Amino acid sequence: MQINAREKKLMVVASVILVLILIFNFLTPSSSGPSTKGMVSLQKAKEGTDLNRRNETRLAREVKDLDPVIDTKAFNTSPDQLVPTTIRELQQIAAKAGVHIREVKPIRPKLLASTMGSSVPLEVHFLAPFQPNAMKFLYYLEDPAGKMVVDKLDISSADPRKKTVEVSAQVSVFTRNTAGAGTSDSGDKSNATSTK
Repeated sequence: MQINAREKKLMVVASVILVLILIFNFLTPSSSGPSTKGMVSLQKAKEGTDLNRRNETRLAREVKDLDPVIDTKAFNTSPDQLVPTTIRELQQIAAKAGVHIREVKPIRPKLLASTMGSSVPLEVHFLAPFQPNAMKFLYYLEDPAGKMVVDKLDISSADPRKKTVEVSAQVSVFTRNTAGAGTSDSGDKSNATSTK
């Protein structure tokens, strides 16, 4: 069999390419098994697992200890049912403090960051003498035996001669029920701003 010049050139080029491929493979060997880069040792993995189990046990114990406290501070009713109850309680506190509430404005309930309940905020507006009426009202709101907290408070002087102040407070109560609650926001935002 006779090989012409053109076929000889093709065989030489093919041989050179084959030799280059073999040299490249020889100089850069591939790993035979899975990559161990980024893996931790078995001992470290076991230590991490033990630490996570201890943390899980500790957190479960804390939840068990806090459940009775949460039961005394939170309601189990839906946020919609909680609003009228809270308004009634605010009116009773106002009567005890000698304050006439001008306006109570419910705000949309918010899901707590833990998603294990929701907060039900209400805005309360009234005009009263600072001492003793407005102060009594605020103390009664923050009574440790009660379930209300003051989130925001704005007190401004209405009439300096009569020593009356205009009070605007955002009061919240908490429930374990999340029905109808919106998403929680992590920051302190006004209701006038849109969260879109």
